[in-house]
Amino acid sequence: MGKRSHKQDPNQRLKKRLEQAKGKWVEELPALWAYRTIPGRSAETLISPSIRNGCNDANTELGRNLDWADEVRESAAIRMADYQQRASAHYNRKVRPRSFKNGTLVLRKVFENTAEVGAGKFQANWEGPYIVSKASESGAYHLQKLDGTPLLRPWNVSNLKQYYQ
Repeated sequence: MGKRSHKQDPNQRLKKRLEQAKGKWVEELPALWAYRTIPGRSAETLISPSIRNGCNDANTELGRNLDWADEVRESAAIRMADYQQRASAHYNRKVRPRSFKNGTLVLRKVFENTAEVGAGKFQANWEGPYIVSKASESGAYHLQKLDGTPLLRPWNVSNLKQYYQ
């Protein structure tokens, strides 16, 4: 049998360096960490330590890798933008935008401050119908009762739903 090669596995070299450094592993091992999760995909962890044989000075090692660090930051920014775009698309894929025209009949969500006093837990969750009198671009709608009396404040589209007769 021949001798074992003088080259060690990177994990063995890493373990040896960390054992020699004792509690100073942060100075000994500069690394970049990133953690991303996307629904329906596995988690990705990026650990990029630079391990060199016989290099014990962390400052010298960091100086050598300044150009490399800029490239890594740029690629990480690109990956992060891609991740955010995919996460946003995943979140928004079932969203259906709602809008109402003037004169549309709508129901208004009942909140604690708009509920009848003493109604209890069996009260209706929606009240109305109301007529949309004015729509703004921001998603706020001014409503009026069926007799034409306007409500005091505008209501957001998320608190309205169409009334079907």
